[in-house]
Amino acid sequence: MMSVNSVYQIQTYSSNKTKGRKPAVDPNVLFNILKEKKDEIFSDGKLVPVSNNIWTDISNKLQNKISPNSIYISIYHDRNNWKSELKKILGLLNTSASENGSIDDDESSSSSESVESEYCSSRELFEFELAYDKYRSILPRPVDYRNKGKTRKYNILKPHAWSDVINDEFLLIYKLPCSFVYKRAKVCFEASQSSKFITFEGKCKEETCGAILSGWSKEKPKEGEPLKISILTKNTIGKETQHTKNDH
Repeated sequence: MMSVNSVYQIQTYSSNKTKGRKPAVDPNVLFNILKEKKDEIFSDGKLVPVSNNIWTDISNKLQNKISPNSIYISIYHDRNNWKSELKKILGLLNTSASENGSIDDDESSSSSESVESEYCSSRELFEFELAYDKYRSILPRPVDYRNKGKTRKYNILKPHAWSDVINDEFLLIYKLPCSFVYKRAKVCFEASQSSKFITFEGKCKEETCGAILSGWSKEKPKEGEPLKISILTKNTIGKETQHTKNDH
């Protein structure tokens, strides 16, 4: 599990020799890769979310010496002025500074000050597997939505069940004291339309916490295999006093 603090692996070289641990990756090498991928790092003038595959691609090019999460957060906070430099190259400096930290690009309207402030605080990546039998209990199913006389077909996880199944497994493994309320689970079977098979969001209902959660599964599991889930949220372990007592 990688803490956002690992982002400090990305350091600026000084022209003079200084004491201290050598950076995991030469910043010049990383920035050159960022420049190569600049058109994929921004979408409509905004930084793509941490769940986008581009961050994994960049990490792979660096032989996974820096995690995708750490690279994203470094750019998000404009460390070393890299985000500003990339925007300058792309001619995006006049675009709004407000960026959507949500994993769901199609519903960017959910972006708010609370989302942005959440990204400015510590968030960690939690990964786990949902057993195939549990995944089967919430299998995606098609539904029709009518709007202004038009019908569109969507795939959704089993209503009133999927959030309990995923949340119970998540908290069973990681023991966070949060009481998350989930919304907007989306399913996409076409890889050409989305880089994620499932995406969902949630928020801790405790006003003293309010931790925002973004979750996803990259691929549909094969028959008999578990569903691999990633969740990005604050690590609230040790902050039980901010939460009313509840049983998970």
